[in-house]
Amino acid sequence: MEHRATPGGRESPRGSRRDRGASAVEYGLIVAGVAAALVLGAGALRTAATGTFTATTASIETLPTGSPTVGPSSSSSSSAPSSPSSSSSSPTSSSPVSTPTSTAPAPPPTQPAGTTSVRRNASASAPVSVPSSAKSLVCTVTPASAGTVTTGGTTSVTFTASAGAATYQEVTVSCQGKKQNGSDDGAPSVVRFWIVP
Repeated sequence: MEHRATPGGRESPRGSRRDRGASAVEYGLIVAGVAAALVLGAGALRTAATGTFTATTASIETLPTGSPTVGPSSSSSSSAPSSPSSSSSSPTSSSPVSTPTSTAPAPPPTQPAGTTSVRRNASASAPVSVPSSAKSLVCTVTPASAGTVTTGGTTSVTFTASAGAATYQEVTVSCQGKKQNGSDDGAPSVVRFWIVP
């Protein structure tokens, strides 16, 4: 490579303009590569967002068993446009209206505060609050088909849930204290039970 003198007295390699031109081409290729990466990244982001949207739509349209279904799958006419290329008989259809093969069971309801849990065909006891002058208790179960109640003197009741009682059901046992002569002694005491499976 030849060298030539520059106005400052320094020598520069010949062909430095070509080197600057090569740098510009290299920078141009780098910019083109970054632009291509952005385009590909945006396409991948679009695909991921579409998949997430489709999955979310399908989960919203599929409600637990026993609940009404919302969306296009609940009626025979759909307001959503269908594409001519999609086929309802295609096993690989990615339609958001597709019905899943199984649904998760709904979680059990939360036991209400202040209730005593009891299993079906089993018993549970709870204290009652009646005046100490009461000589006996008269108790009623609501709903009556849920089970039976026995008293433990005037301080507690034992509720026995029937075998056919509905689970996750609240049962109210209302007990009235009675005096020796059979008249009411104070206000009724209410005890609540929660039937579990």
